[in-house]
Amino acid sequence: FWVEVDAEERLLRQRKIKDRHIVRDADGVAHLRMDDQGRCTALRGRLGRDVRCSIYEVRPRACRRVQPGDPDCERARLERGIG
Repeated sequence: FWVEVDAEERLLRQRKIKDRHIVRDADGVAHLRMDDQGRCTALRGRLGRDVRCSIYEVRPRACRRVQPGDPDCERARLERGIG
């Protein structure tokens, strides 16, 4: 569980997106679903090259806070070994 999704987020009202990209923790809190490699299931493309978010228009607030190339993004890239 990495990106928490607030209960009032738009994407939770879109069943197709919710069914595919949301998982709930033991407390019932919604999070974006991660694949076996720890990558968000909404990401498309090759990491470090050409990546895009398939739910960009309705991405959760937590995703909106991190902008490409900002300090939070750079830290997350380093933590995941993406130069």
